[in-house]
Order: sequence, then C-alpha cells, then structure tokens
Amino acid sequence: MPPAVTESLPAIALLLAVALGGLMSLFPLANLDIWWHLKTGQVVLEQRSVPTQDLFTYTAAGRSWISHEWLADVLFYGLYQLGGVNLLVLFKVLLSMAILGVAAAAALVGPQARARLAAVAMGVLLAVPLLSLRAFVRPHLISALLLAVTLLALRREAVNARRRWLFGLIPLYLIWANLHSGFVLGLALMVLYWLGEALGRRLGCARPDLPPQWRFRLLTLAVLLLVSLFNPHHVEAFLY
Repeated sequence: MPPAVTESLPAIALLLAVALGGLMSLFPLANLDIWWHLKTGQVVLEQRSVPTQDLFTYTAAGRSWISHEWLADVLFYGLYQLGGVNLLVLFKVLLSMAILGVAAAAALVGPQARARLAAVAMGVLLAVPLLSLRAFVRPHLISALLLAVTLLALRREAVNARRRWLFGLIPLYLIWANLHSGFVLGLALMVLYWLGEALGRRLGCARPDLPPQWRFRLLTLAVLLLVSLFNPHHVEAFLY
C-alpha cells in the first residue's frame, strides 16, 4: 500500500466513524414526546408568546410550566411544516454526525494532531452506539452539539490562546438558553475544564508557555451567565 494511502487511513477511519454515527441514527421517530414538542412550537408561533402554564396535562392544567425548550420546539415545528417526519429524521441524523465531528475536532486541537487521529477515530467509534441509543428528535441533541462546541472553544483558547473562541460563545449561549436547559451543563463544563487545567499545571502536565488568562476567563463566564438570563423564565431556567 502506498505511504500516502497509509497515512490517510486514520483520517478515513474517523470520517467513516462519524458517518456510521449518522447511519445508526437513521431510524423512525421512536419517542412520542416529539408530538407535544411540535404542538408547543405551533402554540408559540400562533400566540406569539411562550407558555408559562401546563397546556397538556389534564390533571395539572394551569400549573406553572417552565418551557425551557420553547425555541427548539419552534425549530422542530418549522422543520415539520417544511418536510414532515422525514425531515425531522434527517435533522437528527445531521445533528448526530455534527456532535461526533465537533467532539473529534476538539480532541484534535493542539500539536501532533495527525498522530492522534487513530485514537480519536476509535473514541468516536465507541461513542456511536451510546449516541444512537438517545438519537431522538428532542432538544437534548442540540444541547449535546453545543456542549461539543463549548469544548472545542475551550480547547482552542487553552491550547492556542485563541480568545475569540470564547467570545464566540456569548451569542451561542444567548440562543442556547432558549433552546434547552442544557446550557447550564455548558457553564459547568467550562468551570470543570479550567479546574482540571489548573490541576494539570500543578502536576506538571500542562504547557508552561501558555499561562491561562484567568481575569479574561472569569469575565467571559460572567458575561455568559448574564446573557443566559435572557430567556422567558430568567433565573428559573437555571433552577429547572
């Protein structure tokens, strides 16, 4: 086998693993929650407001409801109007592939990325069956993708000192806070990542030539907390 082909095998394996993730997500709607998500999206568009009381539970009608997924419901309803169930299935396939692809990109940030391709491909391959078990048309898949994007931004800032990646999270979290309550996990991921990095430095496992800009990081985290409050439920969305 020519050397050029041999060198390309890990990259090909990674692409095939991501494609396999999409293929294993290609199954009909298996979660009945999608129907009340679609109805909620329809209600939001028709009434021009986000519901704050339970609309669907007979025994809890009128009870306070934190509809933290309202924007995702609008997105799903719009896709359903455009292409029905088939378009929703295609959307979750693309989401699944994007989740795996962005997570792989985060793992490849830094020097000697080519040497890590095979290991990253194996990691994606192991993640595929886990992801496919939860590959439903539900807002949690969007949160999984945005968690991967957050991790990619953290890696780019930590390894390459690319501050603009953290700045890019500000509009992302403004939208995410209205898509799904998983944005809280994204904030927690940032804190845990930085704590892990600090521990790595103490243990001598981190690069000494790129000292972290803690003031900038804490300011970014504070701004993300602030913009996340721009949702119909404000602080209650955090408590959900």
